Amino acid sequence: DLVNETPETLNPGGFVEAVLARFAGTPVHIHVYRGQELIDRQMNGLLAVGAGSKHPPALIELKYEGNAGLPMLALIGKGITFDMGGMNVKTGRDISDARMDMGGAAAVIGALDILVRQQADVNVTALIAVADNLPDARAMLPSSVIRYPNGLTVQVANTDGEGRLVLADALLHAAKLGAAEAIDIATLTGN
Repeated sequence: DLVNETPETLNPGGFVEAVLARFAGTPVHIHVYRGQELIDRQMNGLLAVGAGSKHPPALIELKYEGNAGLPMLALIGKGITFDMGGMNVKTGRDISDARMDMGGAAAVIGALDILVRQQADVNVTALIAVADNLPDARAMLPSSVIRYPNGLTVQVANTDGEGRLVLADALLHAAKLGAAEAIDIATLTGN
């Protein structure tokens, strides 16, 4: 259902609202990092990718501790709610499926939903990196350099390679949370 939503409905803010509504009243602890929190935590991949959209990016953190004594598994989903390719604009005739570049995030939400419904004996944190990748005067430019808080830098050759940039933020956050293992799920569009 999430993958089939239209971009007017399922932009980054709409995705956050859908997730909050889905897990309301469940034992899932939710924190949404936006704005200054993204800046303070140096989630520069999300900030760079989302810079061209009027809908600000976010990192959604969902903790389900069915057994807090177990090592924590991080499920990480790429949530690009519309992928125009940024300044390296996609050139296909029909790019309406660009709204489906959040399929990895939708799969992670579905997996967490199953675990919660079954009251699974697990310790899982889902991390959803959500943004639009659009061309705009504020958008990230090819050759831009993104600095991550672990000291690594990435020079962006093609702004349509946004998935790895936002997933890097989520993977670094998972490491900070103490994840024993991480699984990331992402779509590949426009090829």
